[in-house]
Amino acid sequence: MKSVGFIHLLVLTFLTMSCTGSATPPEQRPADAVQAGGVQGQDDPRSGSTGGRKSGDHVPEQVLVKFREGTKEQTIRAIENQLHLQTIRIIPRPNLYLMKIENGFSVQETIKRLQEFEAVEYAEPNLIRTIQ
Repeated sequence: MKSVGFIHLLVLTFLTMSCTGSATPPEQRPADAVQAGGVQGQDDPRSGSTGGRKSGDHVPEQVLVKFREGTKEQTIRAIENQLHLQTIRIIPRPNLYLMKIENGFSVQETIKRLQEFEAVEYAEPNLIRTIQ
């Protein structure tokens, strides 16, 4: 009976030791590669602030756009056509559209133009997030 307890203790010790140690380094991925819940970061996307981030830490030629509740698909398509955007992916919650900029405008210029539309709740760069 004592040997069974000793074996359990030995196995438990081995498992505990094998689970400790350093994890693999975090990887960087664009927002379109993470789950929908991980798209928005700690910053308020409506503020337009990037929280002191460098300008190069976003996916080039991509923006995330949140349209106001009740915006018709026809309105979204009209904005896409006017600004030469293409929807890459729709993230159902929180109803974000990942869009590619196809006219050569910068990400910041495209965001500025998107914010002029009443149908747009907010627009932000597709930031590259570090998983920590």
